[in-house]
Amino acid sequence: DQDWGRKIIEGNVSTLQTCIIGGETKSDNDDILSNQGGSDIFWIRVDTSGAIINRNVIGGSDDDIFSDVIQGWNGGYILLGSTKSIDGNVTGNHGMMDIWLASVSNQGVLQWQKCFGGSNDDFSSSIIKTEDSCYVISARTMSTDGDISINHGLPNTNDFWLLKIDRTGNLLWQKTYGGPNGDYAWNAIQASDGGFIVCGGTFSDSVQVSGNHGSEDFWVIKTDSSGNLQWQKCYGGSSFEEAFKVVEKNNLYYIIGTNNSNDGDISGNHLSSGAASSDVWLICIDSTGSLQWQKSLGGSHQEIGTDLIYYNHYLFIGSSSSSNDGDVTNTHAISSDYWLMQLDTTGNIIWQNCYGGTDHEYLQSILLDNGKLYSVGHGLSNDGDISGNHGFIDTWLLRLEIDSLLNTSEIILPKSEVSFVPNPASSFLLINASGHFEVAIYDLQGRKVLECNGYENYLLDMRTINNGLYLIKIKYSNSNYFFNHIIINH
Repeated sequence: DQDWGRKIIEGNVSTLQTCIIGGETKSDNDDILSNQGGSDIFWIRVDTSGAIINRNVIGGSDDDIFSDVIQGWNGGYILLGSTKSIDGNVTGNHGMMDIWLASVSNQGVLQWQKCFGGSNDDFSSSIIKTEDSCYVISARTMSTDGDISINHGLPNTNDFWLLKIDRTGNLLWQKTYGGPNGDYAWNAIQASDGGFIVCGGTFSDSVQVSGNHGSEDFWVIKTDSSGNLQWQKCYGGSSFEEAFKVVEKNNLYYIIGTNNSNDGDISGNHLSSGAASSDVWLICIDSTGSLQWQKSLGGSHQEIGTDLIYYNHYLFIGSSSSSNDGDVTNTHAISSDYWLMQLDTTGNIIWQNCYGGTDHEYLQSILLDNGKLYSVGHGLSNDGDISGNHGFIDTWLLRLEIDSLLNTSEIILPKSEVSFVPNPASSFLLINASGHFEVAIYDLQGRKVLECNGYENYLLDMRTINNGLYLIKIKYSNSNYFFNHIIINH
């Protein structure tokens, strides 16, 4: 039937390296042990080859939707979702859809569960550990009763909803944020000052929201450690923008989502027949919310940016794409593929590639672990990069080797320190650099195609490398290094 992979995290037990995958399912056969009705939440532990070690399915007879999974403070894992059920594993539902929190053991066995919400629909998005050994949940709510004290919206519209709970699921505090026209929180992190950054989308432009550029904008709020609003900012253009993930590094916040505009804060959208199309949108803001830079990434069809990781001076983006032009290459069909990218910290693409089959694949989550890039989502194909589909929509797990690009802690040298002649190169490339160095060349999928040692003005033989765009890395013994793109054209 239908099985949607939503999140992948590390799941190491002792010296055993594993991954945890969470999602929801309507199936009750093959890899899925059971189903209590509607969609249920599944938890699967896999080894590094993707083989299942243990698994479980939890839920009730109505729809149970997965949102997030993290390792818990008390061992085991915390599963976050939303539920409409009032039976099975679910108790305490306040009415309609509630936030559902479940603690499971290292084997996936349910230990305890809690519902949070009111009499209208309430949907969870993400959960994080806090520095004081508690948890914070980001969500959205239509309710004005139960666990919710106030809603800023019109009837049946959503507010951002932030909840803090202790390690056994007891509610410590909750806050709502928003305006009258619908506000959708997708992700939260704890900032370096102990407060919280929450990102999502807003259609509002009054009450607590100001600066909307039209339709739906990225909406980012900053709170103190008790959830009190400190500042808010809208980012976007005249059409639809929504933010799905935020990460912090060096007092900067990198936020990924999708845009459909080419005005306001947005430039560089890959237009389709003169009109803006859906691009991955990456922005960088400082600790006060001031926009530092933005990048619109994609092609003439639809791209959606869903996950973002900062790792060793780089940004890794997990997204989906149905283009085969602009920034996007190697799409399997004009449907949708996983689209993976490595960028520098100013948003320039180092490498990118698409993975999938001739039907639709949608990436949800990425994980970097020991030089391996894992991606999980769901798809319908059984060709191209995909084999073993069990029927209709399957969870699809993809693992890539990214060589040494992931494992660098060196200092990046300015471009004035090293040069290459000629570029594009045909047979040989002259590297103008001082002293001894190591040379490595990678294709745009992150695979190493050449490696050697050089000294000062070094002539590098390129005749064995196929035509195309490559990344060259120069590394010195003092751990300084230099990156640049080169074109091979024999």
